[in-house]
Amino acid sequence: MSKPIAASTLRIIGGFWRGRKVSFTPIDQLRPTPDRVRETLFNWLQGQVAGKCVLELFAGSGILSFEALSRGAKQATLIDRSPKTVDQLRRSRDQLGLTEAECLVQQEDAFTKITTPATDPFDLIFLDPPFQTDRYLELIALLKANNYLKAQSLIYVESPTAENLEAIGSEHLPMIKHKKAGQVHFGLFGHANGF
Repeated sequence: MSKPIAASTLRIIGGFWRGRKVSFTPIDQLRPTPDRVRETLFNWLQGQVAGKCVLELFAGSGILSFEALSRGAKQATLIDRSPKTVDQLRRSRDQLGLTEAECLVQQEDAFTKITTPATDPFDLIFLDPPFQTDRYLELIALLKANNYLKAQSLIYVESPTAENLEAIGSEHLPMIKHKKAGQVHFGLFGHANGF
């Protein structure tokens, strides 16, 4: 009989729950966004999070959504296809005292999810797919085609290469900011209002 995998933890680095820890189940290909990358991202987003609706595809640890909710986001929707991951996300949500209306966790394949048009578009989308995927442009195209973006929406993307970010910037949405930390290239896309 195999031993259960021990949960790991991440610390929320800002906002109402600053210092609180969120648990996640370490599984293959799960790469939680490191503290210093999150700090850079939310510095970029200052003033752009409170009251906003957030979508996190390939949610994994859910740390980006929990950081956004800690900073006053109105609602977050987290999508992940792993049943273990979804169970842990729901436990983390409950431990933070969030309701399902505030933090909706859905077990679904992200690529499948965004082929169905959204009822309501999102203000901020976190996109951190498995690094081996080559479907970055397809993801952005589907988000645009199926009502996931508002006129002023922002999309945050993590990638193993700068080329993926450059392709999104040249083919779909202007790249507002980008940076590299370790092996991760990350960028913010959308409209530059307020930056």
